[in-house]
Amino acid sequence: MGAFFNCGNIDRLLCVDDYAVQQIAMLDTPDFDQLLVMVNDTKYGGAGGGVATTSVAPGAVDIPVHEVGHSLFGLADEYEYGGNNHRSEEHT
Repeated sequence: MGAFFNCGNIDRLLCVDDYAVQQIAMLDTPDFDQLLVMVNDTKYGGAGGGVATTSVAPGAVDIPVHEVGHSLFGLADEYEYGGNNHRSEEHT
């Protein structure tokens, strides 16, 4: 699935080849609402998006919920990136 860490230069961001994952899912379960790829790596990480990801790191049981929150509900992270770029949900 082309999984790799350091996606977008963020150490724990775990990306996959979204197109490849979606093609496989379309063959097996074409009516999916959300895709989640579990990567057999003990490094802590994951990502949200069209295809959410999670590792199998010890203590990472909350990663899937967190990442699917990004994917399904458009929620943003609320922590500092590099000390000068705070991102959070926008309330309208």
